[in-house]
Amino acid sequence: MTNQSADGSTEEDEIPQPPVPQNMFQRLQAKVKATFGLKNNPDRKPKALFILGEENPLRKLARRVVTWEPFEHVVLMTIIANCIVLALEEHLPNDDKTMLALELEKTENYFMAIFCVECTMKIIALGLVLHKGSYLRSFWNIMDFTVVVTGYVQILWCGDEIYSSELLSG
Repeated sequence: MTNQSADGSTEEDEIPQPPVPQNMFQRLQAKVKATFGLKNNPDRKPKALFILGEENPLRKLARRVVTWEPFEHVVLMTIIANCIVLALEEHLPNDDKTMLALELEKTENYFMAIFCVECTMKIIALGLVLHKGSYLRSFWNIMDFTVVVTGYVQILWCGDEIYSSELLSG
């Protein structure tokens, strides 16, 4: 459709285009919105996992715990302890294991549980990825998430005897 101005020239009505997203997360968010027909609503507050709003009691509690300084100290101490356990691990031929290695192997489940709780609480508190300040928008959280996911892949894929027998029986 064209409009004629007072000086006789014509100009076309431009269809307003949404702004071009600047980074990967904005492009992902734009693609999700386009796919599901979502519109920008400035009144809509970001929700963690699409269900937990800013005022949700569970999210408030998770945010309080995650931002609590001793929580960060516990997580850092757990990382250091896990590094020490990994350093003490001894690989012998024919998959033989020392008594120390057998005892240290039992701690892996505890470390995985602690890292999984940390990951879950941060996702609940911050949201996963779609809005500003969410969990997967931080390099350190991406690394934490990768550790948790690869830990579970190892448990499920490689057939840890304890977990594989429980999964098959239950």
